[in-house]
Amino acid sequence: MNNIVFIGLTLLFTFSVTTITLGQHYFTDPNPLPKELTAEEMLRLDEIGINFQPTPPPSGVIRNIAEFERNEAVLIRFSTPFAWPLNLIAALSEHVNIVTLVANRDQQSLAYNTFLNAGVDMDRVEFIRAATNSVWTRDYGPFYIVNDNNQVSVVDFKYNRPRPLDDAIPAQLATRLGMPFYGMNIVHTGGNYMTDGFGISASTDLIWEENGFNQNLVLNNMADFLNTETYHVTIDPQNSSIKHIDTWAKFLDVDKIMIARVPPSHPRYQQHEQVASYFGNQTSAWGTPFQVFRIDTPNGQPYTNSLIVNERVYVPLMNSTWDAAAIAAYQEALPGYEILGFTGNPQFNWNSSDALHCRVKEIPDRGMLSLLHTPFSGHFDYVPEKEFHIEINPISGQPVIADSLFLIYSFNDAPFDTLSLSPISGNTYHAFMPVEASGGTVRYYFYAADASGRQENFPLIGKAGARTFTIEGTTVSTEVNDYPTMFTLEQNYPNPFNPSTQIRYSIEEAGHVTLSVYTIDGQRLETLVSGTLQPGNYTAMFSAERYASGVFIYRLEHLSGTGSRIVQSRKMVLVK
Repeated sequence: MNNIVFIGLTLLFTFSVTTITLGQHYFTDPNPLPKELTAEEMLRLDEIGINFQPTPPPSGVIRNIAEFERNEAVLIRFSTPFAWPLNLIAALSEHVNIVTLVANRDQQSLAYNTFLNAGVDMDRVEFIRAATNSVWTRDYGPFYIVNDNNQVSVVDFKYNRPRPLDDAIPAQLATRLGMPFYGMNIVHTGGNYMTDGFGISASTDLIWEENGFNQNLVLNNMADFLNTETYHVTIDPQNSSIKHIDTWAKFLDVDKIMIARVPPSHPRYQQHEQVASYFGNQTSAWGTPFQVFRIDTPNGQPYTNSLIVNERVYVPLMNSTWDAAAIAAYQEALPGYEILGFTGNPQFNWNSSDALHCRVKEIPDRGMLSLLHTPFSGHFDYVPEKEFHIEINPISGQPVIADSLFLIYSFNDAPFDTLSLSPISGNTYHAFMPVEASGGTVRYYFYAADASGRQENFPLIGKAGARTFTIEGTTVSTEVNDYPTMFTLEQNYPNPFNPSTQIRYSIEEAGHVTLSVYTIDGQRLETLVSGTLQPGNYTAMFSAERYASGVFIYRLEHLSGTGSRIVQSRKMVLVK
């Protein structure tokens, strides 16, 4: 992790109180508080988390859910003036539910009529009457996990403001939605947190400062409650008043991150390049380098403060000449997604430290059909067929539909073909894709359905986001008897074996011989022979003591003095 010393500056603002009249009913809109700490709140920092109730951490294997996974709703808070452009609420309601916090019956009535008149799909609006201090649901809203009982669950924290009404919302939301609740005993805020859903998370070094620079406290809680294995903690390149990571960076996928870019003349140019370089040198949870996408924010435009909800990205726009480039940057980074831009309300506009993402918190699909797979990337040696694995987890509790589970692939830009997935054990499924002898480029994705009516892809966007890798070609057929007589490769003995087996082969013509063992998906494990051999009979031993049971490929390659290359492969099975 990159643990950099905290240097911060807090700016103080105060807002006036607004009173709303509805017939004979009066109420004060509890929206006088800015995103930053007020001068008065700075005197009450000891009240942060005053009513917070920690809980034991969840047991067993858990997984922190990423923003870009399947969501069923968003959480917002109604205010006057309203913190959202109403056309954005209408657009969200086309695809997800709008869970709206209101202070009381009168405010609910006002919110209902406001939404209805704006064309919001009211069948998708749900109100929760709860007292709040502010509109920043991103900051005080909860984190989410899938717990050991396969339940989408709320993980709460001490909200980093002395705002007890806001701090109580996660527990109320968990009760309303029937989610298990866990309380993580550290100070945090949602705008300063993002996760990839696979054990990697990121924040600015505000997380250290607000927890007394007790890094062990933070890391232990993050591991216990969110299963954070790698926590990237960086400087805040903007040196902003709030030091939130969502004002300059965003995880777009497990291996993709978008980072703001400013011109070289900008006083914080070096700091922006420092964090971009840092993430560019880190490894994603899929074992590949992060793909770092840049988005131009020369005047502090809050373009990274966007919201990903299912197959859509909602981007804050500033009526700037840079808006079109911002939309294009998202289109490049997330092909297939619908990228929608929205300008803010004149009375409650976007700014560099407060925009669209700050005012909304996603709510994951509580019955999501979770598809987990580590994509292939890069180059692989030739194998006659390549095995694909995927974990299909129907969190709804409904069974998957066996004849609706597919690997969908294209070889060398041919039309996509479909292979059925077969169960291996538990929730793990596989399929074997035949490989053309010529090799080439593979594009692929997965599809699954369950009895709850859910249908899902991996990647979530499906065909438009198909993953890509290449396979090296071979010059011969994979049928054993089709090979010229330069060599003979016999079936290993014994087969199945445990833990060792013999591989016999004979060479008819002198040449350079390589004998290697691969996993079924083409990753080289060991090279047993590599060198020039004269004609004769040979035996190699393969010991698999350190490997788990499974199917392996052993491959013999012969390169003659004339330059002809012959390759032959066979399967063998380790059973322990």
